[in-house]
Amino acid sequence: MGTETNLNAVNHIIIGGKRYTDMVDAATSAGTNNTLVKRDGANTATLNIIGNVTGSVTGGISGDVTGNVTGNVTDATEQTPQL
Repeated sequence: MGTETNLNAVNHIIIGGKRYTDMVDAATSAGTNNTLVKRDGANTATLNIIGNVTGSVTGGISGDVTGNVTGNVTDATEQTPQL
């Protein structure tokens, strides 16, 4: 950052560090708590979302949905609840 002489800037800003490289190394597609999410070889990731989802969802959703669903739902498959 700053004036360069021979491609060497006056001020250097160090980015990353061990903490951040460790976070990247620990990333997993398994949805592990407190880790970054990475896609697996099939370009998918497993996510458990607690909170609000705004926008579009493309792909399958499995599990329970609690709360309001607004918008268009296509290709829905009705399943009989298990007692």
